[in-house]
Amino acid sequence: MLKYFDIINLHWIQTMLSNEAISYICGLGKPVIWTLHDMNPFTGGCHYSNGCCKYETDCADCPQMIGGFSDYPERILRVKERYWDNNIVIVSPSQWLADCARRSKVFRNNRIKVIKNGVDTGIFRPTGKHQARSFLGLPTDKKILLFTCQSHGERRKGFKELLEIIKNLFADGRNEYHVIMFGRASDELGELPLPYTGLGHIDEEWKLALGYSSADVTLLPTLEDNLPNVILESVSCGTPVVAFDSGGVRDAVVNNVTGYLIDKGNCALFAEKIKMIVTQDYSDACRSYALQHFDLSVQARKYCELIDNLTYSKKNSRFDFCNTVVASEMSDLFERLTN
Repeated sequence: MLKYFDIINLHWIQTMLSNEAISYICGLGKPVIWTLHDMNPFTGGCHYSNGCCKYETDCADCPQMIGGFSDYPERILRVKERYWDNNIVIVSPSQWLADCARRSKVFRNNRIKVIKNGVDTGIFRPTGKHQARSFLGLPTDKKILLFTCQSHGERRKGFKELLEIIKNLFADGRNEYHVIMFGRASDELGELPLPYTGLGHIDEEWKLALGYSSADVTLLPTLEDNLPNVILESVSCGTPVVAFDSGGVRDAVVNNVTGYLIDKGNCALFAEKIKMIVTQDYSDACRSYALQHFDLSVQARKYCELIDNLTYSKKNSRFDFCNTVVASEMSDLFERLTN
């Protein structure tokens, strides 16, 4: 079936495509784009390396492996090197992940391009805070802080740091804050020194948008991540983000425009920036930035340009992709393919 396509775009392929299958795809003579969603395609198995740089050499003696399996990532990396083609064009949603890929042993000789993820700005748009809070049953007389995490026990998401940040906020005893959380409930929530409302796991995007709109600021103490959708969605709803300067976060959090970046681990300064940001209105600046940089049409246009470039690089190119599919249509198609 693949022979009928002019170009192939891989995304998340774990447990779906073997190394041999990827090698076969690369051997079809068609342009192949691989959109990264984490570090796994160029490591010996981990999705985030937690500061380890062994993926740049051989992944030997993996610090994340237990017992007698520490050589397994090294073997996986050798297989990836053997089967995967240098002609694969790598697309990264963040500059950080692109830089990691460029340093990796697997992709250092590949063409790598940054195309940021997009968000449906028609759904993720500002709603009046009072209306949003009334609908969700949230207090209207508090400064609301939003934190989202599907697993509070996942170390890199920074829940431990969040607790420290909240404790710093509460140090002066003022009772002006309320925390809301997306994600499944856990025992760790009981450690929060502030009142909180757990909104649970939310699938409906319109309801997520109401949650973002109800908040004065979104907190992102993640220690390692690509380009979290949380930032894009929050900013598109007009809610600024305070985050640790980690991974690809700096591609979306712009100081004094869409929020503030804090040196990783500095929980005291993180708390101070929260106190400052909740006294100011960032809604217009956030929304304007989101429309300019994160609208799906922006992402679609950049993919159009890349695909057009790759197909025109072949002497017998049969069509101009960007002239055949307008950006608005590609936006709808891309959204259906990635949801």
